[in-house]
Amino acid sequence: MRNIFFAIVLIFINLFLGLELWQGIIIYFDTKNSVHWPKAEATVLATKIKESRGKFGVTYCPEWDYYFSVDGKQYNSTRAVFESCKCHSYRKNAELELNKHPIGSKVFAIYDPENPSKAALRLSNDSPFNMLLILFCMLIVFEIIVLIVILKRINIKHTKPR
Repeated sequence: MRNIFFAIVLIFINLFLGLELWQGIIIYFDTKNSVHWPKAEATVLATKIKESRGKFGVTYCPEWDYYFSVDGKQYNSTRAVFESCKCHSYRKNAELELNKHPIGSKVFAIYDPENPSKAALRLSNDSPFNMLLILFCMLIVFEIIVLIVILKRINIKHTKPR
């Protein structure tokens, strides 16, 4: 009975990791495709630090509100990077990053030529996303192998000898 419970838990973990992996793949391809996207000069309208409380404490995420023009049409965005936002454990670090682009400063927005409202200030956080992707895949393969072993054990225990 314990093995069945363990197998069910592994299935749910795999489903969760699969959804996280799918989201990561979408972000990865957005980032990869955006390497060839055009840039437009943008102006920072506002800045703020978004504070979030979670299991692991408080995080501070810098945010920039900026506008830019493409073919005479103005667009606004608050996206800093195509990958997930880089948040900090210390407010001072978020303030230091925020000060890189103060209000009124000129920056370059990288935008999707087919949908200019999809824009960011830079391509990535330089995070080890590819390594995480590999680790998630390895973890999923390991869990599938463990699941197969558990299911075979369950099958062997329930098979009656003749």
